Amino acid sequence: MSKPARIPAAAQADAAAPQLARKVVKQRVQAAVFYWERVAKRDKPRVEDVHQLRVWSRRSMAAVELFLPFFAAKPAAELLGMLNKARKRAGKARDCDVLLAKLDKRTREALAEHLETLKTGRAESAEKLQSAYRKKVRSGKVADCLADLQKESAAKNHSAKSNGHVPPQAQFGVWFLTQFAASSADFIQQLRPAKASLRRIHQLRIDGKHVRYALEIGLPALPKAAGKQLYASLEALQEQLGEICDDLAFAERFRELAAGLKEKQQARLEKEAARHDEQAQAGFEKFSRWWRAANGRKKLQRQFAAIFAPLADIKPRGSKPAQRRKSQ
Repeated sequence: MSKPARIPAAAQADAAAPQLARKVVKQRVQAAVFYWERVAKRDKPRVEDVHQLRVWSRRSMAAVELFLPFFAAKPAAELLGMLNKARKRAGKARDCDVLLAKLDKRTREALAEHLETLKTGRAESAEKLQSAYRKKVRSGKVADCLADLQKESAAKNHSAKSNGHVPPQAQFGVWFLTQFAASSADFIQQLRPAKASLRRIHQLRIDGKHVRYALEIGLPALPKAAGKQLYASLEALQEQLGEICDDLAFAERFRELAAGLKEKQQARLEKEAARHDEQAQAGFEKFSRWWRAANGRKKLQRQFAAIFAPLADIKPRGSKPAQRRKSQ
């Protein structure tokens, strides 16, 4: 399989939305399965394969959730459930990989007794992914669920056309703007407070990631400059938030690992935790300056407004935007 495309070239403004929904979801699920298979085939899965499985599971979920109005509820829920479990298990293995990569020589020495536990935790997560691959992928359950989704989607669309509920060829451009406005509403709401909040950083990161993955699908249907600018801003924000959240998580994990160690080793880990706390605080101060700046969150709000401006002159037709499920 060639490297999967983040941005589907077929997602043009005049494309038929129902058919595009099936095509995009199929492509993203196949990408997730591709990396799932790579993870399952090795006793010690490669770090990059685990990472890509996590990413493409999220992208697949974002696609299913974006196109929910075109899908039957049962196969969509089943597919989302399988993808979400894969994402969580890959996430646990990925967290171990990132933590192990952060350890310098002195910290490794202090954690000598815990290193095997960390590696065992990573191996257990990989083993669960391998077991799930056999039960869900190799058994054909994912393929069957995807086929049911595609089949019931086509039948639902045909029935809706007959009943006049959905335009026979609902164009993706207008439909995407309406759906994207609904799916990004929570994130945009979080940009309204005048003061940044460390407590809300984690949720802002989660919602921002979901918005970015949904935007990837619709980029070809948007004005090129406006779409690229919004996507670049979301990527930059995600990087900022990711660094802060990672440092907070590392600090907490090092304190957990320090419990029960000898005094010297404990001091070393507590020092490492304090260092990550300082980095998180420095990152948050930088983020707060961005939040207050004219080219910070206000610029991001303007970019969203520019994307949604055409909706003011359009009376949306077709299915009511679905509410996405909360996932990390």
